[in-house]
Amino acid sequence: MYQKHDYIYTLTDTIPSEVDEYRFNTTSQQFLQTYKFAYLNYLYKQERTPQASITAQEGTPGDIVFQVTPPADATGLQGYMVLADYTLQDELFTDVRFTLHNQPRGIHYYRVVPVYEQGTMGNCSELLTHTIKINLPAPTKPELVYKEYYTKWNVKFKFSAPQYQGLTLKGYRWAVSGNGHQTTGKTDSPNQLFGTFTYYNKEKVKVELYAVYEEGESDPLTFEIDLTDVTDMITEHWRNQYSTVKDETGNIKQTNKFYYTSDSMGETFSFSVGYDSSGQPKERTTTTLRKYSSKIESEEIDLYDPTKKNWEGHRKILYTYNSASSLSGKQVLVFNKDQQTFIKDKAEYYFMDPKVSYQYPIETTAYTFDTQGDSTVTAFTNSTLEFTGKYLSHQIDSVYASLDTTLPAVACIEKTFDDKGKIKTSVESRRINGKLTPHQRIQYDYSADTELPTRITHSAFRNNDWQTDSIEDFVASKEYHFTHMAKSLTLTKDSLRWKAPDRIQDLTGYKVLVNGIETAFADTCCWSAMSLPNGVYTFQVVPVYNDREAGISETLKIRYKNRTILADVAALRKAKPNVDYPYTLTGEVLVTGQAGANPAYTFFEDETSGIALDTKELAGYGIKVGDKIGKLKGKLVKEANGLLLFKPTYLSILSSGNAVTAKPSDFKTLLENTETLEARFIGLEGITFKQGDAGTMLISDADKELPILIPNDTDEQPVAGAKGNVEGFLSRSGEGFIFLPTRIFNVTGIQAISENEYPVVINGQLVLKQAQEIRVYDLQGSLLSVTNTNHIDLSAMPKGTILLQVYYKNGSKQAFKILH
Repeated sequence: MYQKHDYIYTLTDTIPSEVDEYRFNTTSQQFLQTYKFAYLNYLYKQERTPQASITAQEGTPGDIVFQVTPPADATGLQGYMVLADYTLQDELFTDVRFTLHNQPRGIHYYRVVPVYEQGTMGNCSELLTHTIKINLPAPTKPELVYKEYYTKWNVKFKFSAPQYQGLTLKGYRWAVSGNGHQTTGKTDSPNQLFGTFTYYNKEKVKVELYAVYEEGESDPLTFEIDLTDVTDMITEHWRNQYSTVKDETGNIKQTNKFYYTSDSMGETFSFSVGYDSSGQPKERTTTTLRKYSSKIESEEIDLYDPTKKNWEGHRKILYTYNSASSLSGKQVLVFNKDQQTFIKDKAEYYFMDPKVSYQYPIETTAYTFDTQGDSTVTAFTNSTLEFTGKYLSHQIDSVYASLDTTLPAVACIEKTFDDKGKIKTSVESRRINGKLTPHQRIQYDYSADTELPTRITHSAFRNNDWQTDSIEDFVASKEYHFTHMAKSLTLTKDSLRWKAPDRIQDLTGYKVLVNGIETAFADTCCWSAMSLPNGVYTFQVVPVYNDREAGISETLKIRYKNRTILADVAALRKAKPNVDYPYTLTGEVLVTGQAGANPAYTFFEDETSGIALDTKELAGYGIKVGDKIGKLKGKLVKEANGLLLFKPTYLSILSSGNAVTAKPSDFKTLLENTETLEARFIGLEGITFKQGDAGTMLISDADKELPILIPNDTDEQPVAGAKGNVEGFLSRSGEGFIFLPTRIFNVTGIQAISENEYPVVINGQLVLKQAQEIRVYDLQGSLLSVTNTNHIDLSAMPKGTILLQVYYKNGSKQAFKILH
């Protein structure tokens, strides 16, 4: 059971005079009356039927003249009304000749109806047809703005306004049709030069666009839009990309960058970053929305710390809403660095009057809080609201210093809004010397196409006039759309990678944001993070289309360990050599020695390991043994023989004259731990020197031996069979490992002081081949003996160290030092 009607008849049994309507109530299980219709019925009478004709008004084609022949029965006749296109017009004409004004263009149908006393109507005249011919220009230059497909097509087109004179343009309407499907739309604003529609089918559609005048509709402007291919989407989602704030002299004092995230439902503001005139980050504002809502739940304002190159908490704003989803309060919290938490600072609470508005408050109470959390009222505001239709058009805020509104207001803020409720001006006056005086003004300008703010001007009232303090100009982008977003950010092997957006047409690159700051521009879906030190980072990517930014990606937050930033030399030796990027050592190293020839090496080490540097690479640094080095940066090179060399690009000498001590070792340990002891400053004692092939000298112990490069300028030149101590570095040569000494000392046996043939000991006789004369000296230079043979008897020489001066038959001479 749902509805019933009861009909009541009078005069005849065919025409009802009353109809009662009832709806069935499921609770009471009864019919309850909802409407009563009463009809005023009259019988048709030929004597009350007028005759009429129509002529056009010369010069005004929209005005038509009716000439009426009165009906035969004119008793009580009051005048005539007109049915125009089957709609009864309001005006009563008392003359038999009258004019109906402002009839629209097109074919129309008219009847004249006589009106008698008490509003009784007679019979209408015969149907009159009349065509009104008026030139009503149509819109021109249609252009597709976007076509986006989700579960249906969302389409926007734009056009140019018609050129007309002497007409009244009211707006536009459009009809979209395809294979048996149709949708329509309209705007009542002559200034809206775009139209939108939704369409479910994937096909080509015809759009008929009309200009609507007071005088009628234009002929349609007809064009076609292809909606067959969902991959051929065109998007246009306008959002402000950045703004520049200039002072009164026109100098830029701040730049603000705005970032948005996007999905198929639309764009959401994510955060903004303010930069000072030198490009240094200053402030970041991050917003959080309520779940399943576009309303802001919180705002966090962070300040940039350039020493830490990161953000620190500063202020947080929390928004609360009532059951009608209207803003009911706002709390401001400030960050306490000592407690490392946010504490309540200020608050505002709003009172709405549903009779006035569910959205705008008529009362606002402001509080401040002390360290114990106790509150004090700081201001009370009464708001007077005016609306034009559903939009707020004018607002006056009277601000009081307390809840006592009998005292004069301390300030007044007057706001004006445009026809869509967007704020246009805000003027604040403050009470000075008992009088409300203009104090500051904010003016807002908007784009007619995007309805986004294009300029905000702040002015101060000085010297009885408004003086501009700052102007903020906005630049917009239309690329904020979920098909334009980078996806799936990952960080592996020092490289940040992501997937390209769905739309790649006009894509020119990507901006990489590190901790919310634009750090780099990438041409591909990859960026090297090696410039970053170790730490926790957030990464985001913004695609750029022809210099216009798109939506920001989701955030990748990760602890990053930079493989090019190394803590010690051991880590450096394990790093990958021969790459095109440098390594940086965060720890200090000590210059432990210089050894070798062609090339000569300088050795650095810390507590973990050592490494060689080509001494020529250090030219200009003034490096000395005993220097401590910091901020060491350079490239790691591995030569064909396996030698690891570090080629510095930057270093800093932290201190000089530090003690350098060789690490004691033995020959066996050295050879068994070449990987860890290579390039370390090593000391060996009691090493035997041995003659190798091709004139090389070896050091040996038991069955193990190692080439050693004997410097020409060493004080003690060991010869085969001698023993002694060495300090130096295990390094590499073409044949394998080699020992590069920096010091040879305490040699026992025969040592060559200069280059020539070495003596040998046979049966206690020191034999020097081809010797013609041998002179023996003590260490003080006193001559002990002279012999003209090629040998001397060692048993006749004093124990200890002696010096030999040998003269050969060929005229050469050579010196030796012998310990026996």
